[in-house]
Amino acid sequence: MRITKSESQTVLLDTHVIVHLNQNDQKKFGPLASEIVNHSYLLIPQISILELDYLHEIGRITKRGKEFASNLMFSINATLEMSPLIGLVDFSQKIQWTRDPFDRLIVAASMYMKVPLLTSDENILRNYKDAIDERL
Repeated sequence: MRITKSESQTVLLDTHVIVHLNQNDQKKFGPLASEIVNHSYLLIPQISILELDYLHEIGRITKRGKEFASNLMFSINATLEMSPLIGLVDFSQKIQWTRDPFDRLIVAASMYMKVPLLTSDENILRNYKDAIDERL
């Protein structure tokens, strides 16, 4: 599948995709995901900033969430997703296949905005029809 700028779409990024993009680790992306990253309008979920802060606090990553987001906003012109919390909570209550609150709210943002989610999370890929595997 070849995506051109004229047929580009908006795609929401899962938190680990944000980390891979910040590390400039394009090896994690398959050909389809690379096309999507290079030719789509990319959105950073607000909740990912909080999840990245949590990962920073427990020592799994070295940067805070805002730094990750700022880097992508500057380097690849990504945009911060701005869905209202009440809408995300409403959609997340319909997601019963995960206990992870971050995954629930990220998938809820994708549902609320009606845009696909780029991820490699097996649980999300198995249960959410609008998930796109970053490894493809």
